[in-house]
Amino acid sequence: MIQAWTDGRCIPNPGGICSCGILIIRNGLRIFSEGKYIGQGEDYSNNVAEYEGIIAIFDFLKKNNLENEKTLIYSDSKLVVNQMMGTWDIGSGRYRESALEAMQKMKGLDVTLNWIPKSQNEICDSLAFEAAQEGVKNNNVS
Repeated sequence: MIQAWTDGRCIPNPGGICSCGILIIRNGLRIFSEGKYIGQGEDYSNNVAEYEGIIAIFDFLKKNNLENEKTLIYSDSKLVVNQMMGTWDIGSGRYRESALEAMQKMKGLDVTLNWIPKSQNEICDSLAFEAAQEGVKNNNVS
């Protein structure tokens, strides 16, 4: 079984520096972790960052031929969890394009998303923070 955590951030929100962090564990062993700088500007928001983390997990699963393994994904975004599990409709916000991409990539995967409090997502929060800092430095963003 695979367990994956993700967190996204955008400072300020919306329109700020956008990044995400993911952690993937398989059978109790960490197999991947990453902080990813997504970008900056008016098209970015926390919800975009949260969805980009989900997409990064799906891409990792497919790239590593793990699509058929049961995967539990944990996120502190109620919006993302409820939309991905079909409880809430996808709205028309900045995140819509990323949400639809995530829904498309989820097809064929054995995935369940679960909401967790932010206090249980500190590793991914730190990864996202570090990626934002690195993105700022490497892209001369202020």
